[in-house]
Amino acid sequence: MLRDCFLPKRLAIYCTGLLILALGTALFPLSRLGSGAIVALPVVLSHFTNLTLGQGSFCLFCLFIFLQILLEKKFRLKTLLQLPFSLVFGALVDFYSLTLGLAAWQPEAWPVRLFLVAAAICATSLGPF
Repeated sequence: MLRDCFLPKRLAIYCTGLLILALGTALFPLSRLGSGAIVALPVVLSHFTNLTLGQGSFCLFCLFIFLQILLEKKFRLKTLLQLPFSLVFGALVDFYSLTLGLAAWQPEAWPVRLFLVAAAICATSLGPF
């Protein structure tokens, strides 16, 4: 009963973390200095297909959820609740990449690229925190 009282606060913290993590995911490919573990496969997927980075992230998370369902001893319906949040995460990555103009901006200066990769590392580490 006490845990239910804090649900709006927990949901707000989760959504804020999701926003920060999606920003970090969108910043990694922009720096062109490598990528983090959460971004590596979606970046490769987006380079070899017509998928955007957000769509690639969503496809990869769907694969992870499917594998989680296979590995669980007992199927739980709440496992499928990860799907809408994965969709929102992919949409947020595409929002940051396309709407804010991050996809069109290709910085050449090394200090800018180093700043971007540092910002991406900070965002992907602070998002889940």
